[in-house]
Amino acid sequence: MLLGSVGAIHALRCEFEIAERLWAEEVALCAEHNFSSALASAIVGRGWAIVEQGRGEEDISRMQQGLDAFPVAEPWLERGNSLIRMAYAYRRVRWPKEGLAVVAEGLKLVDETGAPVFGATLYHLKDDMLLMQDSGNESDAEQCFRDAIEIAGRQSAKSWELRATTSLARLLRDTSRRDEARTMLAEIYGWLTEGFDTADLKGAKTLLDELNG
Repeated sequence: MLLGSVGAIHALRCEFEIAERLWAEEVALCAEHNFSSALASAIVGRGWAIVEQGRGEEDISRMQQGLDAFPVAEPWLERGNSLIRMAYAYRRVRWPKEGLAVVAEGLKLVDETGAPVFGATLYHLKDDMLLMQDSGNESDAEQCFRDAIEIAGRQSAKSWELRATTSLARLLRDTSRRDEARTMLAEIYGWLTEGFDTADLKGAKTLLDELNG
């Protein structure tokens, strides 16, 4: 539905208050008209938006209920999006074990469908979960970040490439490889010509300024 699509765009811009409102409207409409697939997706999306605003773990269980409510024949695209939103929520509340399980399910879906559309995001989330679970996972996390960057690059998905590169740059900074971090982040940041008011670009700019300092 249109409300959910617009909500997803705002969520990708980290405008979660707006996204929550739009997904809440979609939940009400889908419940009223018995649109089961769209309702399940909207429940997961709204829960993610709530969690990302720092309102604790109140909607994690509701998100899982929404994920479990997807019809068996639900198209893989919408379920894949919901798995990613679930993983983001687990990252936000710092539950890496549960997050890694969701990521694994998402990567299995990629293998089954042969469509790598979620690959960059899933590997990025896997990196974050590995580091959250154990700081000794740095080498595994670094490889996952590089996989995410490579996939995003093949897809010309510059937003996802920027996110993964920013995260890798932080890891390189923290492992005494500041020059490498600065070079790779400056390259992707310099390629972009708009969107400088978004959270992703602001975060990348802050890190780049630090690395240049």
